[in-house]
Amino acid sequence: MRLLAITLAATQMLMAQPTANTVQTDRIAALLKVVASRDRSLIANEISYPLGREYPLQPIQSKAELIKRFDEVFDASFLRELAGSDPKQDWKEMGWRGIMFKNGSLWLDFDYKIIGVNHETLLTKRLLAAAIQKQKDRLPASLRDFDQPILEWRTPKYRIRVDLKGDDYRLALLDGKSPTRILCVLHHGDFHFEGTMGSFLIDWQSEGKTHRIYSDASGEDSGYYLYDSLVSREEGLDSAIETQKPSLH
Repeated sequence: MRLLAITLAATQMLMAQPTANTVQTDRIAALLKVVASRDRSLIANEISYPLGREYPLQPIQSKAELIKRFDEVFDASFLRELAGSDPKQDWKEMGWRGIMFKNGSLWLDFDYKIIGVNHETLLTKRLLAAAIQKQKDRLPASLRDFDQPILEWRTPKYRIRVDLKGDDYRLALLDGKSPTRILCVLHHGDFHFEGTMGSFLIDWQSEGKTHRIYSDASGEDSGYYLYDSLVSREEGLDSAIETQKPSLH
């Protein structure tokens, strides 16, 4: 669940928090030599999987899949920019978060493997447009008017979506068994970053209560959680929806 808009905004936040640059320039140079070769198999070896893609595109799970989807991730101009970069000037260590290329268009971990590519190729743009349209086509007509899908998840009984239209974060709760039945819609969510790992939260106000969706990207238990009236305890996906659903009406 890596959103390009969110990732780039997080990058700007991180750039405001510089750290001492201890990048191993010889390892960067070795990586750039591989990139300059344009050999898809060799470049695929330099990636830590799964490699997240902008939602709603699916993550790339393996070397074989990366080779198949190579043109979605890398284009000639980006490969040229990477290969011609300066290991000393263009690559910065951002504390424990990793190593960033320029403005965050690519990230490495401390094994110097690629863990994030935020460069958007023309193919990615086309695939994103098609994937978003596919989502819109299976939504009720009143929910199709959005610019960017933020997240969607399902429980046995419910389907929960957050979409962005302009600066309006919209929460929609639908019946999981009847995909055209809308149970609740809340507008104008208040978006906040939570930490520096890509986690975020969005709050909606309704009838004097605050409803929060929290996207946790910090570890193995990462996922989506729903809090009602800012309850203090994290709850599992299904139990959270089951417990909080009545107050969302």
